[in-house]
Amino acid sequence: MRQITFIKDRKRSLVISAVVAISVFSSLSMTQSLAKEKTQLFTSGRNELHGGSAVVNQTGQLDAYEGAQVSAYDNAVVYAYDTCSVEAHGNSVVHANAHVKVKAFDNSRVFAVNKADVDAQGSATVYAQDDVTVSAHGNVTVFANGDVKIKAYDDASVIAWGNTAVDAHGNSVTRSHTNSAVNAFDTSTVKAYENSQVIAKDNAVIEAYENSVVTATKGVEVIRSGQAKVTFINTQETPDLKVDKLKEPISTTGKTTK
Repeated sequence: MRQITFIKDRKRSLVISAVVAISVFSSLSMTQSLAKEKTQLFTSGRNELHGGSAVVNQTGQLDAYEGAQVSAYDNAVVYAYDTCSVEAHGNSVVHANAHVKVKAFDNSRVFAVNKADVDAQGSATVYAQDDVTVSAHGNVTVFANGDVKIKAYDDASVIAWGNTAVDAHGNSVTRSHTNSAVNAFDTSTVKAYENSQVIAKDNAVIEAYENSVVTATKGVEVIRSGQAKVTFINTQETPDLKVDKLKEPISTTGKTTK
């Protein structure tokens, strides 16, 4: 009888031990899982993040990979690769590579290359090169060279070189150089240099210098200087064309040529 009771007690102890072991294992697994999902904080030094999410502030620097999600503040610096996404605030700096997506605010700066996608607002500054897409709002400034595609709104400023293509809206101002092309709408202003090309509609204002080529519709004001070529379409009225009313064309260095 005592032996039977002892066996039953031992079985009960084994069952309880098994249940406890399973509970402990489950708790450890959950803790590890939560640790992986937890947003990490980096405030100084150079760090790495592979997936997951992180906040970088103060003087922290971060190399982000594998779809990581990063928010940068203060004077933080982020180097983002793969398919990461970054939000830049304050005076933070983002180096966006590959298919990285960036949302830039405040006075942040973004250096974007190789198919990166940038949505910039506030007073952010974007340096874009090689097949990058940029949407600029507010007082954003964009410097673009290569196959960059830009949509400029509000009071954004764009300086374009190479094969950059710009859609200018609102009160934005674009300076187009070399082979860049601009579609100007609303009350935007375009200053076209060298052999850049502009198609202007609505109430846009175009300053055409050097060998630039401008095609405009009724309502567009074009001021021509040098050898610039201007063509008006879809209008039977005398276009608002002011010829040689400007000073000598400004060079790409910002100095007046003589």
